[in-house]
Amino acid sequence: MQQAVGDAAKRTLVALRGSAERREPRVNDRIGVSFTLQNVGPKPVSFQTTFVGARNPAGENRDFGYGHERLTLEPNATVLVKANMIVDAPGIWQVWPCYILSGGRDEDYCPTRWRAFPVRVAP
Repeated sequence: MQQAVGDAAKRTLVALRGSAERREPRVNDRIGVSFTLQNVGPKPVSFQTTFVGARNPAGENRDFGYGHERLTLEPNATVLVKANMIVDAPGIWQVWPCYILSGGRDEDYCPTRWRAFPVRVAP
């Protein structure tokens, strides 16, 4: 998958390519998520952090995999984000690639759960 997002006034775009293993995990299994962010714009893009957004079946925040603090991507550069966590409740979890742009506005924070996908966790 690929999607461009960013501040139209700055013409700064970031592309997402993501994947996750989709076999059905059980409670207390470890799940892994990876995605690549690429600066497809003409100017450097600075991130406050990258991570994986996650909500458990009760809707509680379970974000994980924080990293790449204060990373700046030059045009055409990419960064691979990989993280894993242990799921501790059965049901449908929501997981999505996430980042916060340095000095960004609210819409630059996990752009509206773009590319969220469900992960069914068996008891």
